[in-house]
Amino acid sequence: MIPKIFRIEKLKNFKILCCFNTNQNLEINFIDYFKMNAGNTIYKKLKSKEIFDTIDCNGRTVFWPKMAKQMFQNGEILESDYEMDPVMLYDFASKSAFRLI
Repeated sequence: MIPKIFRIEKLKNFKILCCFNTNQNLEINFIDYFKMNAGNTIYKKLKSKEIFDTIDCNGRTVFWPKMAKQMFQNGEILESDYEMDPVMLYDFASKSAFRLI
């Protein structure tokens, strides 16, 4: 089964509780996640609490509205939602959970 996030609960300090379709509720500490991916331009923006708090769930994964840009073949650039890979988040949250034990 491919993990998907169907609901989230916003916690404090850049932490999100994710309800996965695997019947697991896993906490993701995005501060730790951002440290692992320090060079990513979007993650630098998401370190802003105001921007981070716009996080939402679309039934598959978490996303931030209008945080990405897409360029089409005709050169037109449109804002789009920035989604994170739910499998990557599941793996990160699972490994973090095991470290706590």
